[in-house]
Amino acid sequence: MATENTAPKMMAGELVKDPIQIRKIEEEIKKKKDFEIVVAELQKLGKLDKAELKVTGVYNYDATTENNGIFVNQLVTLEVSDHTASIEFFKFEGAEVSGEYFNGQIVSDRVITGINVNDSRVKLVFAKEAEVAQISPLELEKAPVIEDYKPGIFNEMIGTEAWNEFCFDWEAGGVEYNHCGKQCGNWGKYGGGSMVNRIDSCCYMHDYCYKYDQQSEACCDEDLVYCAYNNRSSDPWMYQQINAYYGWAAAVCRK
Repeated sequence: MATENTAPKMMAGELVKDPIQIRKIEEEIKKKKDFEIVVAELQKLGKLDKAELKVTGVYNYDATTENNGIFVNQLVTLEVSDHTASIEFFKFEGAEVSGEYFNGQIVSDRVITGINVNDSRVKLVFAKEAEVAQISPLELEKAPVIEDYKPGIFNEMIGTEAWNEFCFDWEAGGVEYNHCGKQCGNWGKYGGGSMVNRIDSCCYMHDYCYKYDQQSEACCDEDLVYCAYNNRSSDPWMYQQINAYYGWAAAVCRK
């Protein structure tokens, strides 16, 4: 277990509260071609009225990478009032790569299905029996904020906020992850052993993919993002952090 190291602040930003700004963001997202595609695909899977999708959270934030690079990101969540369908819009901009994509989920006939839409390409990520008839919302209110945040602020802070070696905390479980974190896992300095939850298993498989060169690193990262997406109910906050650090891979991996 990582007892002497603590996780640095590797993502932080602002939660948008201004209703005028939120409405403008919603209007811009709903004009995007991939939004129309993700809605149409979800409608094939279950009942969904596009007009009922409303923005429930906007988080603008910086995130560092393992190599101390900076991504400026935006995460927007849209949901219907009965929580049977949700869409996440993720936009990222780094020094060498930028992009955006949509994740969509819907519950119908006790099956929850998740899809990804990226540059008009649709990917089925998972389809499984729903434990409940609603989709667990992301807990954006727990996201770390910086007073007077401005995009790229981490460029001024990176000297003190760089990645250390550690295992992430699983707050709900009251323990540390055994495989999620830099140098955390069977091939790292900390953690290792049994998985504490399903997302920990995703991190183990990510390490395994890197260790044995099963595919490009970007595609290993993409698999981690999709695995965490499939199991986000295990720890919504850990899913969000994985998405922040590796979400860009879903836009650059080509299989």
